[in-house]
Amino acid sequence: MSLDIWPPFPIVVQYYRPEPEDVADGALDLAGNVVREVAEETGLAPEDYATAPGWHAIPAGARLALMKVLAADATALDLQRRMREHIARDANPELADIRIVRGPADFDPKMPPFVTAFLAHILRNGI
Repeated sequence: MSLDIWPPFPIVVQYYRPEPEDVADGALDLAGNVVREVAEETGLAPEDYATAPGWHAIPAGARLALMKVLAADATALDLQRRMREHIARDANPELADIRIVRGPADFDPKMPPFVTAFLAHILRNGI
């Protein structure tokens, strides 16, 4: 799996499956899941990005993918470098690479269809 970031300002587009620790008092803490997973897999902390309000729902077969946009002040290249350094230090990284996406030509065939659908939508229409 690769993480994809694109301008006009760098955002982190990531997808996770909730884990048991994301459930408290019978409720799923999606926002907490995003913060935890972004930190584990990229090394980015909440102070490295601003969380956009709301969620984007993308049909993914029988599932519904919920996407959260995270906007960063750092450049895409700086974020890519930092995240690649984090991956290199991880003994068991979940991400294979960090990919910068500035347009559909940057899509990778290995990206899940719901990710490219989301990216195509926001590239056309904005966030």
